[in-house]
Amino acid sequence: MSLGASNRGDIWGKNLIGTFIVLVPTVFLHFLIVFFKERNIVDFPKKILKIWYVVIGLGTISRLNFFVDPIAYYVYEYDNYTIIPFFLLSLISSFWFLAKVNNHVKENRSLKSLIRIIWYSLIVSFAPFSILSFLPMLFIQREFVHSFYTSWFVLLFPCSFAYLILSKKLYDIDLYLRRILFTILISLIPTGITVFLVSILYRQNITWLEISYTFIVVLVIFSVFAYSMEYFTTKFEKFMFPRKYFLQQSLKKISRALGSVTNFNALKEIILNDIVNTLEIHGGAIVFVEKDGIQVITAGDIDEEDVKTSMENGVYKGDKYTAFEINRHEEYRSFLVVTGKKSNTHLGQEDQHWINLIVTYLSASLENVYLIRKLTLKMYELMANIPNEEATPEFVWLRKTMYDIQEKERIRIAMDLHDTTMQDLFLLKRRLYPILQRFPKMTDEYGQLSGILTHIDLINENLRQSCFELNPYVLQKTGLVGSIRKLVDVESSYSEFQVRFIADCTAQIELLEVERKKHLFRVIQELLNNAKKHSHAEHVTIRLVEENSIISLFYEDDGVGFDPQLKETNRKNRIISGAGIGLDQMQGRVLLMNGEFHMDTGRGKGVQIEIRIPFLEGISA
Repeated sequence: MSLGASNRGDIWGKNLIGTFIVLVPTVFLHFLIVFFKERNIVDFPKKILKIWYVVIGLGTISRLNFFVDPIAYYVYEYDNYTIIPFFLLSLISSFWFLAKVNNHVKENRSLKSLIRIIWYSLIVSFAPFSILSFLPMLFIQREFVHSFYTSWFVLLFPCSFAYLILSKKLYDIDLYLRRILFTILISLIPTGITVFLVSILYRQNITWLEISYTFIVVLVIFSVFAYSMEYFTTKFEKFMFPRKYFLQQSLKKISRALGSVTNFNALKEIILNDIVNTLEIHGGAIVFVEKDGIQVITAGDIDEEDVKTSMENGVYKGDKYTAFEINRHEEYRSFLVVTGKKSNTHLGQEDQHWINLIVTYLSASLENVYLIRKLTLKMYELMANIPNEEATPEFVWLRKTMYDIQEKERIRIAMDLHDTTMQDLFLLKRRLYPILQRFPKMTDEYGQLSGILTHIDLINENLRQSCFELNPYVLQKTGLVGSIRKLVDVESSYSEFQVRFIADCTAQIELLEVERKKHLFRVIQELLNNAKKHSHAEHVTIRLVEENSIISLFYEDDGVGFDPQLKETNRKNRIISGAGIGLDQMQGRVLLMNGEFHMDTGRGKGVQIEIRIPFLEGISA
C-alpha cells in the first residue's frame, strides 16, 4: 500500500499510511465499545484501547527515523514486521469483542442481527486482504494475491455500515449523511453554472481534465458553504435577523408560560400581555363564542364590546381587527383577535407566521383548560346536589378535601401577599418619608410625594382587606359574628347597596366548630359577592340565628332576581365564564355540614335564601 510513496521517496506519505493501517481497526474497536456501552449491553474495559493507541503513537514516532540516514534502511526493512501484526491483532480484538457482546444479547434478535452483519462484513472485507496478502508477506516475504486486488474487498465494510446507517439500524448518523447528500445535490446547480462560465471564458486554454478538477473543487466549496450556512445563521441570527430572533425568544417564553395556565382568567396575565408587547400592537383579545353568548378576555387598548359586535354567528366579520381561529368545537369556538401595530403599519409576514405558531400552542392549551374547567364545574355541580346521607363515604371525603385544598390555597396566597407585597410597600413608605421631610410643606414636590404616600396607604389597606377575605384569621379571636360584622362593614363602604346584619343567640353560635364557622363565613362572603355582581339591589339583609339546636342563615335582597331554570341552563353551558359556580360552592358547603339549602327567586322578585344547619352534628368525613 505504501509502494507508491516509497517509489516517490515520500517518507511522510509512507509514515502516514503505516500509521493509518494500524489505526483503522483500532478506531473501529473503540467505536464498538462505546456503541454497546451506551446501550447498556456490555461494559468493556478501555485499558486495551489505551495500549493500542500508545503502540500506534510509538510506531509513528519510530518511523521518523526514516529521516536518519544511518538507521533509515533498518527501520524501513522491519517496518512491515510491526505494522502487519498489529493490524491483525487489532482485527482479532474486534472479533473477540463482538463474540463477547453476542453472548450478552442471546434473546435480543435485532442486536444479534446487527452483530451478525458487522461480523460478516468484517470477515468478507479483511479476510482476503489479511490471508492472501498480509500473512504471506509476513512469513514468506511475498503476496499470494497482490494487495492492489485484495484491498478492494475492504470497501464492503463501509458499504455495509452505510446500509446500517441509512436503514436506521445504527445510531442517527443517517441524518448527517442525508444532509450532506442534500447539500451536494443543491450545490450541483451553482457549481455547474460556475464551471460552465469559467470554461467559456477560458475555452482556448483549458482542458477537460482541468474542467473536471475545477468542477470537483467548486462542488466541495459550495457544499461546505451550504452545509455550514445553518450553523452560522443560527450563531449570528441575533445580529443578522434581530426581529426574527426576538420573536423566537418570545415564542419560547410564551410556550413555557402556557404550561402554567390552568384557568381562562390567567390567559390575560400570562399570554395576552406578552403577545401585545411582542407584536407592539394596541391590544389583543381571546374570544370564546359559546352557544348562549360571547366571552372576551382583553389586554391593551381594545374595545371589548366592539369585538363582541364583530362576531356574527361565531364568525368574525369586519376589517378593523385581524382574527385568527384557535379552536372549533360543537360547544364553543375561540379566536385570537389583534389590533393594528402602534406604528400604524400592518402585521408583517414574520409577525403573522409568529401568531400562527402561537395559535397552534394556544389550541392545545385551551383545549386542556376547557376540559379541566368542564370537569371542575361538573364536580361542583355534583357536590351541590348530592346530600351527605345519599353520597358514598369516598364522595363525602372528596367534597371535604376539595374545600380543604381551597382553604389552604387561600391561606397561602394571603401569606404571600402579607410577607412580600405588603412588606415591600411598608419599606417603600419608610424610604419615601425621609425624602418628604426635605421639602417645604407648601411646595409641589411635597404635595406629589404626600399623594404617593396616601396612595400607598390605600393600596396597603386594600391588600389587608384582601388578606382578610382570603384568610379570616379573626374567626378564632373575635368569633364568627365579629368576623361577619367586619366583612359587612367593609362591603357596605364599597358597595352600592346597604347591608344589614342581624345576629341572635350569638353565644350559642360561637360554640360552633372552627371548620363550620369557616364554611358559614365563606357562604356569607359568596352571597355578598353575588349581590355585588348580579343583584343591582338597594338593600341586603342577612340574619344569623340559633334555635332548637339549628343554625339558620337568612339572606334577602330587593334586586332583579333571576329565572332559576335559565340559571341552571347557563351554568351547564357556559363553561368558560363559570356561571353558577358560586351557587354550587354555597350548596356544596351546606351539604358538607349536613344542612339544607332553599332558594326563592324570580325575575324582578329579588332573592331569598334560607340555610339550616344542625348545631350538634359534626361534619362527616
